[in-house]
Amino acid sequence: MKLATEKLSLNTLISSLVVVLLMILPVASHAESMGKLFQEKDLKVVVKTITGGAEIKTAKDGELVLWAPNIAEGGDQVSVRLKSKLKNIEQVMLIAESNPRPLVASFSVPNGKIPLIKNSIKMAKTGYLTALVKADGQFYSVKKKVKITIGGCGG
Repeated sequence: MKLATEKLSLNTLISSLVVVLLMILPVASHAESMGKLFQEKDLKVVVKTITGGAEIKTAKDGELVLWAPNIAEGGDQVSVRLKSKLKNIEQVMLIAESNPRPLVASFSVPNGKIPLIKNSIKMAKTGYLTALVKADGQFYSVKKKVKITIGGCGG
């Protein structure tokens, strides 16, 4: 009887480990691929890898609200906020198109949550900041031009 119980416990343990591994592997794979994307220099490669070539819809007025300053006094700390009314958001990415490595942030959103994201990013120079959002299996974007000044004189 003891041998049967030990065998059952071992089988339960192995089954539990397999389930945990199956849950972790996609996350680890996603994290690894996103890590590589943070090093990618080609904006088109970043966007195509994220979207798989799917269409990106421009968000309708109010669906995505991206706030960043019109003029940032130095690009080392640009405050960004993103609010969304889209349902079933899975992922949010921030892309600074003029950066040498354009992907600056990526957020996974728990099921059913409506995100309000606040972050500080670095921008190398004046350019567009894009929020790319995956919701209901589709991609939406909103962008804003941010002028980066040196010394805070606005020029």
